[in-house]
Amino acid sequence: MLNFFGIDRVSGFSSFFLANKLEYFTRRPLPLKCDQLQTLNNSFVPLEKPATSRRHRLSHGRRDGHENGHDPRGAAAAARRCVLRPPGGDRRHCGLPVDNLVTLATKLLDVDKALVRAALDHELAGAEVVGDTIGGEACVFLRGLHIAERGVAERLRSLVRGPLPWPAIDVEKALPWVEKKTGKMLAASQRAAIEMALRSKAMVITGGPGVGKTTLLDAILRILAAKGTKVLLAAPTGRAAKRMTEQTGIEAKTIHRLLEIDSKSGGFRRGADNPLDCDLLVIDETSMVDISLMFSLVKAVPARSALLLVGDVDQLPSVARARF
Repeated sequence: MLNFFGIDRVSGFSSFFLANKLEYFTRRPLPLKCDQLQTLNNSFVPLEKPATSRRHRLSHGRRDGHENGHDPRGAAAAARRCVLRPPGGDRRHCGLPVDNLVTLATKLLDVDKALVRAALDHELAGAEVVGDTIGGEACVFLRGLHIAERGVAERLRSLVRGPLPWPAIDVEKALPWVEKKTGKMLAASQRAAIEMALRSKAMVITGGPGVGKTTLLDAILRILAAKGTKVLLAAPTGRAAKRMTEQTGIEAKTIHRLLEIDSKSGGFRRGADNPLDCDLLVIDETSMVDISLMFSLVKAVPARSALLLVGDVDQLPSVARARF
């Protein structure tokens, strides 16, 4: 069970959703009823038509022998770049329904639908774009993002099936103990969230500023630390990692530092063959993590470890494409 906690109310959903890729991450609203829980977005990429037409760039292919002015290769490259990787547009999604893509590309590029469809067929026959069917609807993805999207879902589904990495904890005793340690009285919703966290292999805590995420995380970490749980903390940016260290008293690193980025190869030393050494990995500011980085991260999480993702859906999105 991958559990979600939104301040004021608690809800969870089955890991079955994780196996269904884009359908549940970008298309259908999830059956979650948390007042502060707005983790997943249900819209597709909105694009605006540029001020100048690109027809002259896309439809005149005479140098390539296309005297009829319909070269699908030019339209394919532009559609791939402008629709799936929109400059300044909504970059949160890994793919787009084919019909939406054709409509948007036709309007954006000011070309005939036939040319766009020919371009799409050309791309699907290549290596960079892949098609998939989500909920009975044909969709198209950049191959790398498709691999990452599926990889994250499959890794999370595998992770939540394992046993908890810490011994059984008596919540009725743990809650008064942590309140005494911190000098803070926990709200009913925070108590419910702590209980959920202590029995979850993977969990998401989300809510806006000032709703109690920091207090909640501090309580969870204190209880687990008392049980000898080995914890690693990370965040997407150095500033967020520093703040996390100050709030918890435990050293936090940037995700890139945690995964030990190799400056020569551009990859990470940590991964499936060299996983992190932890019983619990906590990631803060998760809304800023793109899908490719999240894929690298979850591959490095050992099978025994639990995963706790903290963030605010209204926080800054990831800089790179395809927000997790």
